[in-house]
Amino acid sequence: MLHQKAYRETSLILDVLTQDYGRIGVLAKGAKRPKSPFRGRLQPFVCNLLNWSGKGQLKTLTAVDTLTHINLQGTQLYCGMYLNELVVRLTQPDDQHEALFASYQSAVLNLMSELPVEVTLRVFEKQLLRQLGYGLLLDVEYHTGTPVEPNLWYQYIVSKGPVRSQVVNDEGLRIQGKALMALEGESFSEPDSLSQCKYLMRYILDVYLGHEPLNSRALFQTISTR
Repeated sequence: MLHQKAYRETSLILDVLTQDYGRIGVLAKGAKRPKSPFRGRLQPFVCNLLNWSGKGQLKTLTAVDTLTHINLQGTQLYCGMYLNELVVRLTQPDDQHEALFASYQSAVLNLMSELPVEVTLRVFEKQLLRQLGYGLLLDVEYHTGTPVEPNLWYQYIVSKGPVRSQVVNDEGLRIQGKALMALEGESFSEPDSLSQCKYLMRYILDVYLGHEPLNSRALFQTISTR
């Protein structure tokens, strides 16, 4: 479950990411009633087996069977909220994304592991863009096809890729070759490369997200400054 909102007094409308049907809308009738069979089961990040009826854009939930129990707390929780908001904002309802479901599951499990959360976020962001058809060119220069070199600096131009800084002026975002290579290989051994990739992914995602800021990002920044 990615997102929920109240519907009338006792029901919920859910945004759900499914393995076979993509992101769908589901109406959970009576879910807020004390004796509802859905009560306590419709939690974010949890993997459920769902049954529903209806063929319209909003299905009606008929049964829930919980398959995994996920308990994200603190920074992990805010990172999970960020993943959910990215999926809701960037995917279209009913578009099938089986690979995205697997990437999302992996990211949520990694948030509970000892892997740094920043690595989990960068890898998921990259995979999300690829699975939506916005895959990033990271290993070769856009104009020449020359392999990226770790010690050179590039300007990364959205929808194109890296171009040597000497070729362009201020277009794109400046980033070092070793950071691009780290993101391509999904392996970050240097904190500097991970930090550069954070700004790169934010720069790229903001293009596709438009002018409306992410609520989860603003919330995390507010809590971090307390």
